[in-house]
Amino acid sequence: MKIGIIITPERKREKIDQACSEMGINYEYINLLEDDWEIAIKQNYDGYIIFPPAISEKWRRIFLKRLLISRDILNGKTIPDLTSIMIYESKISMHDFYKYNNLPHIPSKTFFNYKEAKNFASSCTLPVIIKSDSGSGALSVKIIRNRFHLKTIITRAFFINYKYLKFNSKFLIKKIKNFLYPYKIFKDSSNQFLPSIENNKGYIHIQEYIKIKYEWRIIRIGESYFGHKKLEDDGGFHSGSLNKGWGEVNKDLLDMVKEWTERHHFESICLDIFEDKHGNYYINEIQVMFGTSTKEQLIIDGAGGRYIYKNEWIFEKGNFAKNGCNNLRLNTLLQKIR
Repeated sequence: MKIGIIITPERKREKIDQACSEMGINYEYINLLEDDWEIAIKQNYDGYIIFPPAISEKWRRIFLKRLLISRDILNGKTIPDLTSIMIYESKISMHDFYKYNNLPHIPSKTFFNYKEAKNFASSCTLPVIIKSDSGSGALSVKIIRNRFHLKTIITRAFFINYKYLKFNSKFLIKKIKNFLYPYKIFKDSSNQFLPSIENNKGYIHIQEYIKIKYEWRIIRIGESYFGHKKLEDDGGFHSGSLNKGWGEVNKDLLDMVKEWTERHHFESICLDIFEDKHGNYYINEIQVMFGTSTKEQLIIDGAGGRYIYKNEWIFEKGNFAKNGCNNLRLNTLLQKIR
């Protein structure tokens, strides 16, 4: 058995290599940005793990199109599935997916029509939240409480640049790191691959404002579930804080995630979910690839482990999230193709 690992130069490979080595899996990397990508993907692989790029709209667009061109080979043999990759790292596409599939979410508006956006700004309830289509760590998220400010940002978003909305020292450091990150990839790839720096303009994405009590991160890979709270940073943002609140996960939330993921056949997925003060849940983001800043993704009473469902939710102690969850991804793929 041989596995194809579809990847771009952005992704680090150490944890993938370690997982495959531990499990004795024969594998090869397929760089979907190489000119001869179609030759590589047509080799005799039994299954594929896909690591889509998180940065550069150009890279994401070409990556997805090449996957779709190859779907006759890939269908039924990949982790994650192509639908979840299609909405990955696009807040607009995620919101479209929530609306179309009647999933609980915070209502949002995406305007590519400048006049419609300005008209909406004249009458909408404030405050609202402005988000760019891509980006992580709350870098391009801003709460707008003033109508004149909102209209100014809309004009800037359509004609100058959407993304750079914050100017305090903390976010300035993040902006500098984001600006330099493509050049780090260029250096790490032996001066071969340089993702383009995007100029986000020509649209505006506006989300209703609700008061959030918690943000949860819930992960499902195969039949294993993990979760924790994402605690606020000093600026009041949950996303990107890296502050985790360990402990039991609400069972009603696990039930909902199980139902959502089974309905849409998501086998390897991470959901960031808001909980308001009334106990209502709203999906904020869906990610097929996610950072693992800690070794464990679920800790209860000091012990790492996972949840599994056997007529009820059961906590199992163990190192189930090892190597950035790649062992679990491989196990899930092997079960699928066997």
